[in-house]
Amino acid sequence: MRTAILVGLAMVLAACVEVTRFKDGDNDVFLADCEARTHLQSCRAALDSACPNGYDLIGPVMRREGAEMVATRSGYFRCR
Repeated sequence: MRTAILVGLAMVLAACVEVTRFKDGDNDVFLADCEARTHLQSCRAALDSACPNGYDLIGPVMRREGAEMVATRSGYFRCR
């Protein structure tokens, strides 16, 4: 019972992470928007849901802070 509750909770939290699919030639590229006050576990759950066979990170979304660029918690990835 506890496991079912935890899995259900993870799915609800994962729903808060927006995953967008883009076409890149014959392949799909995904963007996971993990910036909106979500826990990192929610972001990982959303990635696992989008790519059940695993995924490869392409790169983070960058944001300008003053004079420098910093990586955000959002990123682009491809399913395996």
